Amino acid sequence: MGVFNLVFHHGGSFVQDGHTYYRGGSETTVEGQDEDKWSFFEAASLVKDWGYEGFRLWRKIPQTDERFTNVVDDAGAVEVAKHCMSCRVHGDLWVEHGVEDVMTKVLVPNVDDFSTSSGDDSTGDYVDASQCFNDSEEERVIDVEEEQFEQVEVVVPVSGNRVEIEGKSFRFKRCASKDPKKMKEKSKRDKVRLLVPKSVLGYCSKRATRKCEDVDYASEELESSDADESDMDDKPSKPKYEKFRSELLNKDFQFKLGMEFISLSEFKDAIRDWSVLNGREIRFVKNESCRVRVECKSKCGFLALCSKVGGSLTYQIKTWVGTHTCARVLNNKSVNSKWVSKLVVEKRKSQGKVKLSEIMSELRQKYSVGITKGKAWRAKAMAEEIIEGDAKEQYNMLWRYAAELRKHCAGNTVKLNTERPHPTLPLRFGRFYFCFNGCKKGFTKGCRPFIGVDGCHLKTQYGGQLLIAVARDPNDQYYPLAFGVVETETKESWRWFMQLLMEDIGEERKYVFISDQQKGLVSVFEEMHQQVEHRVCLRHLYANFKKKFGGGAAIRDLLLGAAKATYFQAWEKKMNQLKQIDKKAWEWLMGVPTKLWCKHSFSFYPKCDVLMNNLSEYFNSTILQARDKPILTMVEWIRNYMMNRIANSVVKLDKWKHNVMPNPRKRLDKETYLSGEWLPTWSSGDLWQVHHPYNGLQFVVDIGKKTCTCFWDLVGIPCRHVVSALQYQNLDPEKYVDPCYMREAYRACYENNVSPINGMNMWPTVDAEELLPPQYKKGPGRPKKLRFRELDENGSRMGRVGVAYRCTHCDKFGHNSRKCQAKEQDPNALKRKRKTPRTKVSKKSDGTVDEGPEMDANVDTTATGGGTVDEGPEMDALLNNMMDLYEEQQSQVDNPTQPTAMQPPPTHESQPTAMQPPPTHDSQPAAMQPEPAATNVKKPSARKKAVAVPWKRSRKRVSERLKEVRNDKRHGGPGSTPDAPLTIGEETGGSTSKKISRKKRKGIDQ
Repeated sequence: MGVFNLVFHHGGSFVQDGHTYYRGGSETTVEGQDEDKWSFFEAASLVKDWGYEGFRLWRKIPQTDERFTNVVDDAGAVEVAKHCMSCRVHGDLWVEHGVEDVMTKVLVPNVDDFSTSSGDDSTGDYVDASQCFNDSEEERVIDVEEEQFEQVEVVVPVSGNRVEIEGKSFRFKRCASKDPKKMKEKSKRDKVRLLVPKSVLGYCSKRATRKCEDVDYASEELESSDADESDMDDKPSKPKYEKFRSELLNKDFQFKLGMEFISLSEFKDAIRDWSVLNGREIRFVKNESCRVRVECKSKCGFLALCSKVGGSLTYQIKTWVGTHTCARVLNNKSVNSKWVSKLVVEKRKSQGKVKLSEIMSELRQKYSVGITKGKAWRAKAMAEEIIEGDAKEQYNMLWRYAAELRKHCAGNTVKLNTERPHPTLPLRFGRFYFCFNGCKKGFTKGCRPFIGVDGCHLKTQYGGQLLIAVARDPNDQYYPLAFGVVETETKESWRWFMQLLMEDIGEERKYVFISDQQKGLVSVFEEMHQQVEHRVCLRHLYANFKKKFGGGAAIRDLLLGAAKATYFQAWEKKMNQLKQIDKKAWEWLMGVPTKLWCKHSFSFYPKCDVLMNNLSEYFNSTILQARDKPILTMVEWIRNYMMNRIANSVVKLDKWKHNVMPNPRKRLDKETYLSGEWLPTWSSGDLWQVHHPYNGLQFVVDIGKKTCTCFWDLVGIPCRHVVSALQYQNLDPEKYVDPCYMREAYRACYENNVSPINGMNMWPTVDAEELLPPQYKKGPGRPKKLRFRELDENGSRMGRVGVAYRCTHCDKFGHNSRKCQAKEQDPNALKRKRKTPRTKVSKKSDGTVDEGPEMDANVDTTATGGGTVDEGPEMDALLNNMMDLYEEQQSQVDNPTQPTAMQPPPTHESQPTAMQPPPTHDSQPAAMQPEPAATNVKKPSARKKAVAVPWKRSRKRVSERLKEVRNDKRHGGPGSTPDAPLTIGEETGGSTSKKISRKKRKGIDQ
């Protein structure tokens, strides 16, 4: 005997939302249940004791029940008890409420049953179920007292002496009749009328009239057969076929004859998936709207037919020959792009971006299927469209999206401009502006009046640009404010964007905007000069400056120093230094108003001294992954990002324990560290004089007015001079930080959230004309995914762009010697070469060497057979480039008819010309020398390497130059002499030219 515990889930309801679960209600734990006494009636009585009437019990045993199973008898209840005892865990039973018993009142007229006492058959006779029922295999009769239950009149089918009620079989006793004929006639009937205890029928409702109040509750997992529907019908019931369930599909899944499908597409997808899992290739012989016939492509005998069932919306397998006798296929054509896209969708949801190589590798590993790169690319494109939606359709959905944003928050600003190129043409997208109410309120309550504006390109098939306005929060981080999708950055588009932005943020304060030098934007700020103050990003200013004057480290540092100077004298000093270096650059820079780029001319009210629009650029990089998505997907990505960022910022603020936010506090700590070099001197009241003991700098500090000739009033954070004076008085510098950097301002900035919205299927319907995407003219070539970087931007490798190269042939800038068109070489360029140039070397008749004034000590002269070698500039260039040209041929300089292996060993003739003795008969031409004895010849090594000859030019140019030199010397051209000297590779007597091998060149006499 054992005891177990049960947990009853009651008071709630079943809901189906992708999967079935029990929502709401409470849990009651019943402990100490005896395994031997446990039954269905015991569980039902417990629920009834809690005051529930009309209910059902459901179970879901782990690893046994794949779905919720209705508990209708002792067998189902005992399974729960066995699971609890075997696994040593508590059991779970779920209670379904609000149902009535379907068997409480069921009477079929004109049905005669056996009578217990009289022969009157007009109303039928009854059998007392309290005495006749047996609900166990041991055929135990249930003895139930009359006061313990209510008898219910039912009509049920009978088979022999057993009846089936609600899926449970009972034995009943036939009561004898006085009339034998009537007894025999009644024994042949297939239905009987019985008086049944209500407890036997269970505590469930009339299933025939039951309707679930929750539409999501209708589920196969909670379906149970209604016995009365077939019992009350005299006609034979239709056979019930198995319904296809996609979640059960695997390699070993068994399709069955008569299996039902919701649609033909469901059948086609299922049979294709099953074939791929088993490595078989199929083809659809018939693919019509009402039937589909499938067979194996290798015609092994596999066959399946699925067609519509009568006038219903059910499709059924009517032919099934499911055995394949063919071999597995690697290049399965059934794996098309649509099938692969389903796998890519699941992979994208889990890991984000997916590479083509990953798709191909996963298919080969999991399914043993190989696909091409093109098919993987098409599948990836389909998956992108499934996840992100159709780009064209998303433009038309902007009407409903704008209505949904206004529905959840009336403060959200959404403006959609349309264009109609011609009255007869359809409506097209023009511009789209959106600004969330939480961002507007956060900016006006907690941010400084400083905004950076910028534009970035959208990388979709319809192009366009995204205009953004980014503010700075109390922690000096970006605070996205407003967005606009336009066709391009023009004066009109910027004016439209700025007007809507000013309407949202109001004109109570004067704002400072920072941007690049885009012409259209600068013109708009000039029109709004009374409402706003404009600053120029220093990085873009320097980029334009460098295009005109070349830049450089010295000019860059002077420009940056002038911009950072917080007082006029320091700025003037830097500008004078720039004037001495480049007067034209100084004149150009003086033409730019100082209020656009110099700190000493900035206004104090925005409490911001930034020189660059880095926060806008940084936010552009943050949304980089959204800029290549369709417009609606991109806008939703930005909204979700803003909603999540604002919520997380509030959580981060609760963890920060200081009054000053982290980034301003970090700047204050730096100034505190540098304040140790400064010495304060008290003047009177709040006035202090702070000076540096070594460099002679001196500043005036007024603590009461919070001013310093440095930058305190410009930024709002005490500078090093102020900190020095405060620490002299033992005052805390944090208390003198401007309130715009405090945690209260940060909380006010992020206390307003971005409102969530419903899914696309619940967006309101808008009666508007269909909106088409903008007309986009595709440019030539592949679309650019990355922007062109500026010259001064850091990269992974140094480039040649912006570097002035000088030619080593003509000594001019703009090209190198490879592309030089000059015919004569400049002497100055010759001196600039890294390698010392060769000069003329000639051998006199007495054997001495005539060296030029710039003779290279490493140059060896070459004498062949007593001839004279005159190496001019042409031959020098030739020798420098012959190494790569002659790689595979052997040299036969001494004797062209004798193999290389039979040549005599090197003698003193192979020494340089300057070291040789006077000519003898040994120095005669090779053709006139006697042939040495073959027995005394020592074969030189065939692997002897040649002397390295430097080379630089291409093989084609060397070949062309070689032809020119030969033609010049043979026909008396440039470089030829009356006695045409021998060139390397040419023999006397008009023999053919010989070529030098790299392996043999080392042993050649020079």
